[in-house]
Amino acid sequence: MDCEEIRNALNARLPADIRVNEIRNVPDDFHARYSAKGKTYEYLIWNSRVMNPFLLDRAYQFSPQIDESEMNRIASVFSGRHDFSSFCSVKSSVDNKVRSVSDISVSRCGEMVKISISADGFLYNMARIIVGALLQTVRGKLCREDLELYLNGKPRDNLLITAPACGLYLTEVYY
Repeated sequence: MDCEEIRNALNARLPADIRVNEIRNVPDDFHARYSAKGKTYEYLIWNSRVMNPFLLDRAYQFSPQIDESEMNRIASVFSGRHDFSSFCSVKSSVDNKVRSVSDISVSRCGEMVKISISADGFLYNMARIIVGALLQTVRGKLCREDLELYLNGKPRDNLLITAPACGLYLTEVYY
């Protein structure tokens, strides 16, 4: 079978909410996880006191008003190469916790706020902890300087929370 036939066969058998968009031939030593050069995650926040029922379990409801311009300014602290030891789960068994964030941005469309993070790799819960830290800045519990301290070796404490999984999406993997 060629790639198009495989794609069509998979889509005919997968649940309607899962689709294969593209299939390519790869070398025999290709590994979907370990061959990746980078990833982009997006986190969706419904920034309103009233949850949109169509987004239940698809976005995180957060009612304090988010100033996306200010959050963008604060989020830029994560750009570049850093030790993200404080921004991963204690369950992480990876020895080297240095990662390079190539892009992080915050945007708004109506009540929806989207945080997009691209990096050469992510630690366990790293994206959700970064989002949680940004939300803590909106709550006034952390500031940009605090985030810099965590990136410079301050151990994780109770102020660094993990945002719920409901808003997180893996949107792209780079090979």
